[in-house]
Amino acid sequence: MLKNFLIEILKKISDFNYSRIRRKLKKSKKIIIVFLVSENQKWSYEYLYKELKNNPKFNLKILISYPRDLKQDEKSKQEFLKINYDFYSKTDTNIEFIYKDNKYESLKKHNPDIVFYEQQWGLPLKYKPFFVSFYALTYFSCYGIQMFDFKEDYTKNFHYFLYKYLVDFKENYNRFLSYNKKFIKNCVVVGYPKLDAYLNLKKSLRKNDKPTVIYSPHHSLFSELKTSTFLKNGEFILDLANKTKNEVNWVFKPHPRLKYVLRDNNIASDELIEGYYNKWSEIGKIFNEGNYFDLFLNSDILITDCCSYLGEYYYTGNPVIRLVNSEAVELNELGKNITKNYYNVKSNVELNKVFYDLISMYKENKFPKYDITVQKAAENIVKLIQNDISSYKI
Repeated sequence: MLKNFLIEILKKISDFNYSRIRRKLKKSKKIIIVFLVSENQKWSYEYLYKELKNNPKFNLKILISYPRDLKQDEKSKQEFLKINYDFYSKTDTNIEFIYKDNKYESLKKHNPDIVFYEQQWGLPLKYKPFFVSFYALTYFSCYGIQMFDFKEDYTKNFHYFLYKYLVDFKENYNRFLSYNKKFIKNCVVVGYPKLDAYLNLKKSLRKNDKPTVIYSPHHSLFSELKTSTFLKNGEFILDLANKTKNEVNWVFKPHPRLKYVLRDNNIASDELIEGYYNKWSEIGKIFNEGNYFDLFLNSDILITDCCSYLGEYYYTGNPVIRLVNSEAVELNELGKNITKNYYNVKSNVELNKVFYDLISMYKENKFPKYDITVQKAAENIVKLIQNDISSYKI
């Protein structure tokens, strides 16, 4: 009871802060927008960034942090940071590390008016929305489409203190309402920014008639989600790929946290993990970057136990083999609607049959085709920001 009382007091403080900032921003000629990032594979804002950059009122900057919950030695950490720097350099040159010499620098010193979060995980306390509310409006769009009834999608220590939670679909807005009616006060449905890629990318001309199959395993072996089936079928799918490497273009796209979970929980040694990854590189391609929608668009089948990819890949119109973990969190309404026409398999026997059936269908050009519309999320978010600033009554 006392904890909830304190949370509500802090919420009132953050709301007051946001009101004060909006008053200031209404008079501002330039608005500084910072994107706080740490793992490029979770980059959701590529097209939003471009949309904002086209507006002369906004000055944009990318600040690269480091996830507090990621355990690496110093050499691996520096390699990790460099990979992220190289990735974000392709989006803009106005980027900077905010994590330096193993310390988290002040976010405030960059004078942001608006802060966009990449994720809720691994943040130092001073980067969390309540503390940032003293000097900037805070916005967040989840890096993944929320397909499961996962309570961590709206928490009282992160989402509740955001100025605006940019929700992907109406079904998830309604889900947050069912958790707590107060939760939707800072929620607005704008669409899912990553899907804007499908409005901007085109399929490439095929150089051969072999299907491209993506295998994307999740990392949630021990987390509450428990969607991962890797221990059951990781080796099986590698063997399947090896058997069919001459007739299939294979792409291995693991969740970036998978190898760390395997190592930190003593499932496999670094040598065994690297050996597994190396075998994939000999069979096909390993893809481990954040801008992957061109890959999705130019593939033919996805095999996955991941969460967001179940929703993101849906918009390609191509078949999905969903690897089902019976212990996983239940799908939410959005997840149920999207996955009802997928190939939901619970065993390697089912997986083997479905895989070869789909390869045959591909060869006979019998894949089903359907049209799906995508919201222009980036455009919606820019309009929302402009309205949040201009509608304030001084």
